Amino acid sequence: MIERLTITGVKVELDAATKKYVTKKIARLDRYLPKHARRSVSADVKLKQVNRDHGNKYEAEVIFYVPDKTLTAKDSTVNILA
Repeated sequence: MIERLTITGVKVELDAATKKYVTKKIARLDRYLPKHARRSVSADVKLKQVNRDHGNKYEAEVIFYVPDKTLTAKDSTVNILA
């Protein structure tokens, strides 16, 4: 499991259920890491709310810091838990 995980909400309040959901999903990603790298991995998760003309949209950005590399993933959707 990834020990150093930071979850940040930008323009959105994060409740305990959302933090638990994000932690559960990010923790599953460690199976794709080499065993020697699992202890030194850290992750930053940023959840952002974007206001649009016809409703809200949420953007999620995950940044993994693995030895010698930085991996970034972004996605946007209308449901924060998607």
